[in-house]
Amino acid sequence: RLALPPGAVCNGHKSDCQCFGAKYKCSCPFFWRFRKSAECHCKKGWAWTAIKKRSCHNRYQWSD
Repeated sequence: RLALPPGAVCNGHKSDCQCFGAKYKCSCPFFWRFRKSAECHCKKGWAWTAIKKRSCHNRYQWSD
């Protein structure tokens, strides 16, 4: 499966590797686990997001 583009709905239970690019993470709203309608999205993270994502197995899919 290809990585999800920025703004796409992602699975908050999985790692940030599902989102495209080193700087993007799966961001979920506050108390998302308790709200049925809450969705997580791939959004730009902080500097340490890129550091944390260095070990992702699907890095070859990213261009940045």
